Amino acid sequence: MKIGVLSTPNSKGQVVIPKKIRDELNITNNTILHISSLGGYISMVPITGILTKKDASDSYAELLKKTQGAWTHHTKVIDKRQKTRKKIELQASIKRKKSW
Repeated sequence: MKIGVLSTPNSKGQVVIPKKIRDELNITNNTILHISSLGGYISMVPITGILTKKDASDSYAELLKKTQGAWTHHTKVIDKRQKTRKKIELQASIKRKKSW
């Protein structure tokens, strides 16, 4: 196992991220860190960008514009299947009526 830098938490549980690692990951005092516990390990990942509700809705709208029509072929196949199924069901219904 490769040992990097060892550190101990202070009385408040705070740990200092070594300067070498902060510089390597571009972590500043304004960087938001996502911290999670993973089976006995602590994971700390810098968040590079956060979408606001407005940004997210704008991005979603742009994505929909870019992919507009991408599912056209798929919907045509579904429509064809529905028409075929309806035709088969109608024929079966007529056949049942005749048997009465």
